Amino acid sequence: PPSPPTVPPAAPPPSPRPPPPCRPPPMLPAPPSPPPPPNTAYAALSALYNATNGDGWISNSGWLSTRDPCLPPPDTGSNGIWYGIDCISGEVTHLDLSANKLSGTLPPQLALLSHSLQFIDISFNSGGYGHLHGT
Repeated sequence: PPSPPTVPPAAPPPSPRPPPPCRPPPMLPAPPSPPPPPNTAYAALSALYNATNGDGWISNSGWLSTRDPCLPPPDTGSNGIWYGIDCISGEVTHLDLSANKLSGTLPPQLALLSHSLQFIDISFNSGGYGHLHGT
């Protein structure tokens, strides 16, 4: 007898359609930038100025003239450094107000400079030059 016709194997069922590509979620607006941190150098140094009679110092050139003791006031040609202040990379590193007639009490806000201040000299501000007290 003749052989039965061969039936080709059944085609595999079609594969399921792949899922659509993932789309990123819609972009949300960026949150507002936080306000800049307060200028701790200004806070510390203005407290020192006010607590030690800065208006009566022998030299107070540049003090409180800008919100940043390391930057010059605009359009003045000044070097921007408040008298007795040295800065490196925008940080107050040295404070030398020796023999400058400071008087009063050193304010606790000076601790705000502890991360950057490497040198401080407030010597010779007693007797004829004024008198300082620690806090």
